[in-house]
Order: sequence, then structure tokens, then C-alpha cells
Amino acid sequence: MIQSLSKEREAVLSSLLRFSAIAAAVAYLPSVIVAAMEAYWGIVIVDTLAYAVLLVAAYGSWVPYNVKLILLVCSSLLVGMVVLIYTGPLGAGYIWLIVAVVLSALFSIRRLVAATIGLTMAFMAAWSLALYLGAEGHGATPVTVLIIGASLLVACLMLAIVTQRLLVVLANALAERELLAVRLSEELAQSNAVRAELKAIIEIKEDLLRELQHRVRNNLQVVQSLLALDEESDRVAGTHKEDNKRRIGALTIANDLFLSRPEDGRIDGYELLRSIVQQAFDERHEGACSVRATGNSGASLDPQSSVIVALLTSDLVASFADIRPLVLSFEGRDHGLRLEIRSPKGTNQTLLETVYRRLTSGRIARSCAHEVSLGIMASEGAQGGGLYLEI
Repeated sequence: MIQSLSKEREAVLSSLLRFSAIAAAVAYLPSVIVAAMEAYWGIVIVDTLAYAVLLVAAYGSWVPYNVKLILLVCSSLLVGMVVLIYTGPLGAGYIWLIVAVVLSALFSIRRLVAATIGLTMAFMAAWSLALYLGAEGHGATPVTVLIIGASLLVACLMLAIVTQRLLVVLANALAERELLAVRLSEELAQSNAVRAELKAIIEIKEDLLRELQHRVRNNLQVVQSLLALDEESDRVAGTHKEDNKRRIGALTIANDLFLSRPEDGRIDGYELLRSIVQQAFDERHEGACSVRATGNSGASLDPQSSVIVALLTSDLVASFADIRPLVLSFEGRDHGLRLEIRSPKGTNQTLLETVYRRLTSGRIARSCAHEVSLGIMASEGAQGGGLYLEI
């Protein structure tokens, strides 16, 4: 913070010196000309010397900051003193003395400020004494000089105190800003570290999830193989085994579709429906069932919803397996889908009610009754009645 404030002071002082070197020429030339005409050679010498010092301080890059400041303050004091001696209270000497105090207060420490004010008051006292001893005052008297000196002391102290106070406030503000910058930098580093850690954790979880999905698929394949080995068992038990095999196949399809898009963890509902129909009606039953999309064919399902849709769709298709041909209509929605199954040749109402009761009373439909809607559809023109599934 101290280094930053010092750099700011150096930059401001350099800018002020360059500006003063240009602007002072406006006051220097008339002052020197008038002083020469009035034979005030002291003013001519001091003004010329002060202007030369100002040029060196302004454009001499080799001059240190403290030397520039001392030269500037001393030049202001010297010009003010000489102008007061030669012109008395009618000149601009007091202004130069005040400028010296302000410059010392703005760009230096308190000791230089005190020294500048002390030199100013010492000069006023010495000038008053010189006037008392008979020196030319150009309208000034010892009493008026003492009065003006007292007022000048008050003005210099006020300016010095205010300037120093403002510098302290600015320094504190700069320190707070730098402290805030450090804190923000630390918080940003912590946020980046947390983000990197979370990213690593997510990647690990994704790897574990993919591994879990692969193992689930392998386990489903093992179950399918075990059921296939026991196909020749009794017919009653065989019916349940066929249902289990079919449902396991539907779960396998959902799992495979999930593994095909592991980056977003979603499953395409239309692709899931087509795959289940293809599993139920293989090449030997070509044309037995058709799948069509009505309206939006896009429906992105999460893994849990896709499992429900896969199982219920498999049960629906299996329930109408003896009816040919079948038409499955798919409509994607913002947060789900609607599936309709009909037969153009018509469907027995008793069969529809039987299938509806069996599905709605099943464990799968009952467990997700708040998410899934099953219902019977009446005949519509050439289309026979059917069932619908909404999720």
C-alpha cells in the first residue's frame, strides 16, 4: 500500500512539474521584464533561478523524488520572500509562501511541512524586525507584517491539516481496496479449488455409474441365460418365466440406451418404444406392429421414468400380441410422453377391460400411480378401441 501511494505521489508531482514548467513561462516573462524595468534585479535573479530549477525538476528523469520536492518547495519559498521584500504587501509574495506550504503538505511527511511553516514564520518575523530597524517596506509596517504573519500562520496550519487528513483518508481507502482485492483473489482461488474438486468428484461418480450400468447389464444377461436354460419346465411356471424374461429384456433395452448416451443421463422415449416393439415382434412377425409418431417425436426420459415406461410398454405389447395388426402412436411432451395402442380391425371391449384391470392392479402400475396414467380409449372412426399410457 505504501509503495502504491508513493508511486501515485510521484506521478502526480511529475505531472504538476511539467504543467508548471509550461504555465510558469506565462508569469515568468512579464515578471522578469517588469522587474528589470524597475531595476529589481533580485527578483530577476530569483525568478530566473527558480524557473531553471523548475525545468530541471520537471524534465530531469535522473532527479530523485525527494530532491524534486525540496527544490520545488524551496523555490516557492525563495520567490515569495524576494517578492515580498521588493514589492511589499502589494505583490504576490504571500501566495508563493502558501503554495510552498500546500506542496509540502501534499507530497511529503509532516516534518517537511513543519519546516516549511517554520521557515515562513521565521521570514515574516525577520522582515518585521528589518522594517522596525528602518528597511524599505513598500507600504508594509512591522505591525501589519506581524498581523499578516499571524493570519498566514493560521491559514497555513489549516491547509496543512486538511491536506494531511485527506491524504490519510485516501491512504486508508487505498489500503482497504488492496485488502479487498487480496480477499477476492483468495476467494477466487478457493472457488477454483472447490470447482476442481467437485469436477473430479463428478467424474468419479460418472465412472462409477457407468460401471454400475455395465454390471446391471451383465446381471440381466445372466438372468436371461438362467431363464433360457429352464425353458422346458412346467407350463404354469413357464408363463411367469416368459413374462420375467420379457421384462428383463425391456430393462436391458433401457439400460443399453442409457449407456449409449452417458454424457447427459437421459433416454430417448421414441427410441425406447421402437426397440421394445422390435424385441416383441422379431423378423418372423414383420408387419404385425407399426410405430408412428404423432406431433413431437422427442421425449427425453430420466433413468427412473424410462424403466417404468419400458416395463409397462412391454406388458401392453405382450397383452395385445395375438391381435394383428397393431398400431402404436407416440407423442412426445415437455415432461413426458403419451403412448396409444390400437388395432385398425378393432379390439374386443372385454379384452381391453381385462388388460386394463390386470395392468392397473399390477405392482408396477400401483407403485407409480402418481406418475403414470393408464386408460381405455373408445373407437375413433376406422380405428378401434385401445389403451393409452401417459407419463
